[in-house]
Amino acid sequence: MKPRICGPCQMCCTWLAVETIGKACGVPCEHLTAHGCGIYEMRPDECRIFTCAWLVGMGDVSVRPDRLNGVVTAAPERQLIVIFTPDLDLPERSAYVRKLLAVQGRRGHGLILVKGDEPRKIWAKEEDMERIMALSATEQKATGTDG
Repeated sequence: MKPRICGPCQMCCTWLAVETIGKACGVPCEHLTAHGCGIYEMRPDECRIFTCAWLVGMGDVSVRPDRLNGVVTAAPERQLIVIFTPDLDLPERSAYVRKLLAVQGRRGHGLILVKGDEPRKIWAKEEDMERIMALSATEQKATGTDG
């Protein structure tokens, strides 16, 4: 499979928190330009290590974050999928998200939507949801990427 690139998608630059530069979840990064990251060569480690699920091969081009209207992250070791999105009704609008929800539910794994500091449980083990609710916006980003 050909490696995927972000292209025009800049959703993670808005929907993920970046503690080292004081960027909150759901707020566009001050370094975001029309051409991408204005500090790309010097970007924080959180940005360097983050890879959305689409970049690693989940879904087709129709579910690239800017087209889906949500950044899907997977934490397989936690059996959890987190979607950062401005649209908490995304499961009603996206067949892809409904499919993720069905697969996660059959496996007894979790799926959580996050809008800023507002996590919405779609399907999650109770202990996962309690932990997610207790996390700061910065730690929510880590839930999807840092294991």
